[in-house]
Amino acid sequence: MQGLGPLLDMAVPWMLVVTRVAGLFIFAPMISSVTLPFRVRALIAATIGAAATPVVIAASSAGVAVGPIDLVSLPWLLLSETMIGLSMGLIAAVPILALDLAGVLIGHQMGLNLARVYNPESDAEIDALGQVLFFVGFAAYVAIGGVDMLFLTLLSTFDRVPIGSFGVEGLPMETLVGVLSGGLELAVRVAAPVWGVIAAILVVVGLLGKFLPQMNTMTVGFMLKILVGIMVLALSMRTIGEVSVEFITDTLGEVSRWASTL
Repeated sequence: MQGLGPLLDMAVPWMLVVTRVAGLFIFAPMISSVTLPFRVRALIAATIGAAATPVVIAASSAGVAVGPIDLVSLPWLLLSETMIGLSMGLIAAVPILALDLAGVLIGHQMGLNLARVYNPESDAEIDALGQVLFFVGFAAYVAIGGVDMLFLTLLSTFDRVPIGSFGVEGLPMETLVGVLSGGLELAVRVAAPVWGVIAAILVVVGLLGKFLPQMNTMTVGFMLKILVGIMVLALSMRTIGEVSVEFITDTLGEVSRWASTL
């Protein structure tokens, strides 16, 4: 075992660095997509870890901010390192998931909740409008350089949190709750115009059914909800894009602020 000492001195820090980077690939938009093969994600994490490990070791004389590592303590250290990247990726994913929720709410009101399609990004079935708004948020995230900002912020955490020193008390629960609240507000704001128009249509169709009982109000109302709803959503798309960019930027700022307080 003594002959393995020098190897472990390099291998263990590298493993912890890679684990922190790999946590970002669990929830972070784009890089967590199932369309990106697992081997590619693992290779990217290992490559970034290999590049960052010498700098991390040079910043600490021991390479790791804890005492001797054994097989009992290593899994807990790996878990704590994963939580850093996982937390950052989860917070960054909230705006895009909020837009997906807005699409689901709109589609439900328009009667399109049965028209579900496969979303390769999340490997699940979602509403058609949910997928449209999902990719609107995805495009906004990529356009403002969200992937680069997340990686740079993650790498900056090694200056404040040496590998092996992160604890559960450092998890950003308050930040996550605040971002989730903002995401719910974003979903409601995006869906509200369509909701209002559809509510007005239902009132008009109800009055027509009262005064013109021979009219098939169910068919007419269903068609009007879809046509007018899509028209209102299309007219609101520019505003939705601006609001999405603003919220995504604020969310990435919250990630950076949390990382700076570690």
